[in-house]
Amino acid sequence: MPVSRERLWLGAAAVMLIGVDLGNRVLASNDEARFPLLAQDILTRGAWLFPQLNGAPYLHKPVLVAWLIALVSLPAGHVTQFTAALPLALAALVTAFVIHALGRELFGGSAGLLAGLVALTTQGFVTFSRTPVPDMVMGACISGSLWMLVRMTRGAPRAWIGFYGLAGLAFWTKGTAGLMPLVIALAWTLVSARPDKWRALRLPRGALVLAAIVAPWWIGGLLVDAPAMRGVVVSDQLFWYLPRMPTPSALALPVAHALGIVLPWTVIGPAALVGAVRAARSSDPAREGVTFALVWAGLTLALVAISHEQRFRYYLPLVPPVALLLGWWLARAIAARRSAGRVFGVGWALSALALLTAYHVEMRQQNADYDYPRLSATLQEALGDPEPVATWEIHHLPLAFYLGRPVRPIGDEADLQRAAAAPPHGVVIVRDATLAKMREREGLIVLRRERFAGRDISIVSRRM
Repeated sequence: MPVSRERLWLGAAAVMLIGVDLGNRVLASNDEARFPLLAQDILTRGAWLFPQLNGAPYLHKPVLVAWLIALVSLPAGHVTQFTAALPLALAALVTAFVIHALGRELFGGSAGLLAGLVALTTQGFVTFSRTPVPDMVMGACISGSLWMLVRMTRGAPRAWIGFYGLAGLAFWTKGTAGLMPLVIALAWTLVSARPDKWRALRLPRGALVLAAIVAPWWIGGLLVDAPAMRGVVVSDQLFWYLPRMPTPSALALPVAHALGIVLPWTVIGPAALVGAVRAARSSDPAREGVTFALVWAGLTLALVAISHEQRFRYYLPLVPPVALLLGWWLARAIAARRSAGRVFGVGWALSALALLTAYHVEMRQQNADYDYPRLSATLQEALGDPEPVATWEIHHLPLAFYLGRPVRPIGDEADLQRAAAAPPHGVVIVRDATLAKMREREGLIVLRRERFAGRDISIVSRRM
């Protein structure tokens, strides 16, 4: 199949899959609302390097995703649900094409197309191509960086700039986690045991390029707030990724996340893995490419699995190497038996339909449970424009996004009393169950009661 037709098929499939329900998902957690709020602050104040979150400079992670959201929101002048999700959708599209290019480089055109189609119909892609968290953009940068790695080891003269440059961009999405391409490159070079690959890495020059890209974030953060930045380096960029104690949960959770992120293709994953290991140990023509994908997948899984914090989306970078292995295995199966192609086509269509249906149902349920737009409209009716708002046991950043003003989180009864008494008339949103347990409620007035996230909540104040 000509390359242009491969890209046409892949692009059509990607637009169809990624475009469904794009922008319809309510931002329901602090993680989902954080970068849209940062983007809104960029548009409002023009603070591109260190935008503020609820009035304080955001130093915990670099802000590439906030920049992208701000850029696509410029025509409207403000961030919406759609513009918040659009950069992630574009990153997913780019990643699919990069996987195709990598598969074509390593295994041939058919394998590249199949790998791209597999990636598009994984649970990870369907979910996080619509959710404004940094992981999809980081995955696109990592995949692009490793594509350049393959090309530079095959003699492409300027691919090394792309390798280190895209690794630097990956850093600007989530910090040190984005430097994963360097670890994978070193490991693959060691496994290959070929001196020409060491020379191809151009480590001294590459280190300078990488340092030039990542240094502005460190230097700028130290200039803005040196103590806070040092704390971020220790807690978020180092301790966050330290290994955990080996408990049953610590061992089982990474396996569950790794299998879940590539659903439904985990069904044929074991067969593809066995075939890949055999090819890597033999004189198979695909040996080098299979070894590369195995090293990429194995190191990604290991580095994420040992980290202190475990979240499902952290395993998204596992999708590209797994898709490459599956694309290679499927291409061989289809070449050996033509009927396998028809089976794949039916299975792919059913997978796409099932994943999109499941996402749509889950999205509608989340939108109904966490109806922050309705809650913000209720608050607008219950309070005057300048009045400060706080929440207890309810995500504050989504409310800040839809309300268009800072919302402060509180964590105890004394903090609630202070927030409710803040001038001119503070307002606090709190669960009724928590309010009922308070020892001192005298003077608090319940302005409104609502049903939110399956629980009864109250909007309280100390108005006279």
